[in-house]
Amino acid sequence: MSKNTSSPPDKPKLILAVDLGGSLTKVFYYDNSGNLKVLVMEPLTADVSEAELKNHLQQVVGNPEPEDVAWVKVADSSHISEGNGDSPPPDKPKVSYKFKAVGRLAKYFGGTASLRKAKFELGLFKILVAIGVTRLKLKLPPKLAVAVCILQPWGEYKNRNHLLEMLSDYSSFWFNGEKLSVSWWLFDFKPEGAGLGILRGKQVGASFRKRNTAVLMLGHRNSSILVFEKGVVQNGFTSDYGFIALVKRVHSRIPCYKLERLAETMIDAGYEPDAKILRRLVLTDSPALQAKEVEDALASIKDVRNQFARDVGRWVNETLADYAVHIDEIVVGGGAADYLKSAMEPLLNVPSVWDIQNLPVNIASEGVGTRLLDVYGMATFLRDKVDRLAIERQEQQLYQQQKQQKLKQKQQQVDEEVAVGD
Repeated sequence: MSKNTSSPPDKPKLILAVDLGGSLTKVFYYDNSGNLKVLVMEPLTADVSEAELKNHLQQVVGNPEPEDVAWVKVADSSHISEGNGDSPPPDKPKVSYKFKAVGRLAKYFGGTASLRKAKFELGLFKILVAIGVTRLKLKLPPKLAVAVCILQPWGEYKNRNHLLEMLSDYSSFWFNGEKLSVSWWLFDFKPEGAGLGILRGKQVGASFRKRNTAVLMLGHRNSSILVFEKGVVQNGFTSDYGFIALVKRVHSRIPCYKLERLAETMIDAGYEPDAKILRRLVLTDSPALQAKEVEDALASIKDVRNQFARDVGRWVNETLADYAVHIDEIVVGGGAADYLKSAMEPLLNVPSVWDIQNLPVNIASEGVGTRLLDVYGMATFLRDKVDRLAIERQEQQLYQQQKQQKLKQKQQQVDEEVAVGD
């Protein structure tokens, strides 16, 4: 396995930023030449047994990418045998293991995105998989130092130590059957929207620190507002107005369709829904009935979308109107931003910026475009932070070495003086 020699030994070999989105897991990482690369995975996870994994993987034909057959094995501390009251515990407690299929592989085992659960609970396994996949793509050794930045919803960001403690316990784990040993060089946690705030700050320069900016993230599971006062994050707010809530409202009007299929179809059909794409939803054989189904779906989607946009706009306006300081602008992003822009933009009482920038041309968008911008902003921030910390650690190490050398020289001087006295 080739070794990355492009960075000094005191820097981590793997630097990655992870967005644990409800619709996609989005990752930016740096390759061996310092170029940014993208990894996008489905947000599914599934509990599996070792036997189920082996049986399925033996049937896989071809040479799939590691992210398409991704699974992790971790020690399950809640099932370590310590003996019972009638017998002494064994010298070495028996360790039980948990197996998780992640992403596309999880589909085969009935995996779900578990949108009702906290992101960090299942996000732990997505982060481990992201490390495993990118490490293979970069041909890094199984023992490596990692710097990782993780975007979290505002509500979970306040309790980020939960995820920190969980990750700290997994410095050793198995990815796709190979044991990895990770030295956590840096954990960095940021609230969703921070990456867009960073990009906006770079875009407008020094004026960012003279204004108050709200970042509105229209996500899949919920929507959130992150407030930068004079360039510094000061507060955040979360609502249940995620894209999935919009889909559920449409689903209540046309309840015969599966929720997941309805969501995919609405996205593909676009803001002004394409009737041909909506034909995916028909359940009848009669041409006349099919036409009526498409007509009903079209009317329902437009009606619900417009009402949903009004509800979100009202929440944003009321939240910012009640805020302690005047908000100068709203930067809007997230997976549902493009979909809701035309309906929502006229409703906002504060000037809004929707198209903050495009991804650099050398970065493949993986078909998700602006949904990558938040984690892209965090990846650029993380690289700068790693470079800065590496210099600080080198300086601290040099200082300690010099201090030790001076103490050693002083002790030698004392020893020489004692010897002369004798």
